[in-house]
Amino acid sequence: MFHYAKLNQNNICVSIETSVKKLEERNDLLRQQDYVPSLINRKWLGDQWSQETFEDTTELERLKEENVLLKSELDAMKSNQALMKTALDDLILGGGI
Repeated sequence: MFHYAKLNQNNICVSIETSVKKLEERNDLLRQQDYVPSLINRKWLGDQWSQETFEDTTELERLKEENVLLKSELDAMKSNQALMKTALDDLILGGGI
């Protein structure tokens, strides 16, 4: 098994990925000898990992934006559902077209 630390644009490890085959070298993947989840939120300094941890604010902001979009889509679906229910009630109770 091959283990990689996935880095964001600030060289902060955002996840540990495992593959059955060796992956092509990339700037955002740093090969590790072992699966070490404690590297998540640590910064790669070029030759070693930082001792302190960093919050991945980029991912946090992306998730917040996605959450707002999902809430908006849910509200639209609820509105459509209410309109469909009203139309169906009108058809059933009103005797149709």
